[in-house]
Amino acid sequence: MLNSEILSNTRIIDLGTVIAGPQCAGLLGDFGAEVIKIEDPNGGDPARKLAPIKNGESLWWKVIGRNKKSVTLNLKDERGKQLFTELVKKSDVLIENFRPGVMERLGFSWEYLKSINPDLIFLRISGYGQNGPMSDLPSFGRAAEAFSGIQYLTGFPEGPPVHAGFSMADSLTALMGAYGVSLALYEREHNKKGGQMIDLALFETLFRIVEFPIVMYDQLQQVQERQGNQHPGGQPINTYMTKDGKWLTISAATDNTARKFLKAIGGDQLANDSRFKSNQLRVENAIYLNEIIKNWIGDRTLAVIEKVLNENDAPFYSVVMNTKDLFESEQIWAREDIISVKDEDFEDLKMQGIVPKFSRTPGKVKHTGPKLGEHNLEVYSKLCGVSEEELEKLQAEKVI
Repeated sequence: MLNSEILSNTRIIDLGTVIAGPQCAGLLGDFGAEVIKIEDPNGGDPARKLAPIKNGESLWWKVIGRNKKSVTLNLKDERGKQLFTELVKKSDVLIENFRPGVMERLGFSWEYLKSINPDLIFLRISGYGQNGPMSDLPSFGRAAEAFSGIQYLTGFPEGPPVHAGFSMADSLTALMGAYGVSLALYEREHNKKGGQMIDLALFETLFRIVEFPIVMYDQLQQVQERQGNQHPGGQPINTYMTKDGKWLTISAATDNTARKFLKAIGGDQLANDSRFKSNQLRVENAIYLNEIIKNWIGDRTLAVIEKVLNENDAPFYSVVMNTKDLFESEQIWAREDIISVKDEDFEDLKMQGIVPKFSRTPGKVKHTGPKLGEHNLEVYSKLCGVSEEELEKLQAEKVI
């Protein structure tokens, strides 16, 4: 019978560092998986030192480490390898994001891992994948964004390619990894053929979701160029400044929504303008359409714009929100997208809530990112049969 938490009977070893691997494990932990976070005894995951910092504590670690059990382990020590082997034998999923070859050099190849646990699902995240001429190269998220082609598309035509304002490649790869693990768990349950290895490159997540540049180049020999906040395949889509200095994004590219929007700002004359009757025509005449919208929005305050668009059933817009705006948004709080979690360092700590929202089996944030090695005794005694006295010895000898 399914527990109230979807993944409550699933044990995950998080051997990742910084963002992609750990965030993948964290997404699964939000829905009940037991996530055992293995960290280097000498300082732990570098994510513990990522900014922003308050009172010597990484605020981001509190989020990316939430719902996890932290244990320390030296995987270069033979006794550490033995403990790791015991954990793998009793786990459902192993997640790592080292460079290809690291796990093999430690003695934990896929061939060995599946020999000790045939049901193991092994997610391997790396910059360029486990094979190919670039597989041995190191890669962080920004390099992956550049290689995926998505950075080339982002920015204004007259400016350089730009990155998103967050770790997009890492974060979306974490999501794709959680998707892959979920599929593998489903397949294992239904086909009864054991686990499998999942090979995921940082750049591939973005490459897969980047829409149509690949097929466009294949069939039309055209390279998609940067277009700022406009969309190459639909109009009107752009971001404009209001008279009172607010940024507003318009997105009304289907024929029905475009007609309603154009009628709201320019009446039947604009809605029936032959240059804008179809999306193809609007794309071809985007320069003219963009100027009309820019002038209309620039001559009005946000309050007036919202009143006009809402009264004319054309609310195809959003104010560009900053973090302060999000904290003040009724919609965010109604959706519980910001929640308060008890924390020993900061009492009530606000962070992102659970996404997506399940009606019957909602996820839960039980605690913030733990202290380094906080769960050594619990995990090693329960899963590896190690006594408290033995643990103290292992710690003194820097095995844990």
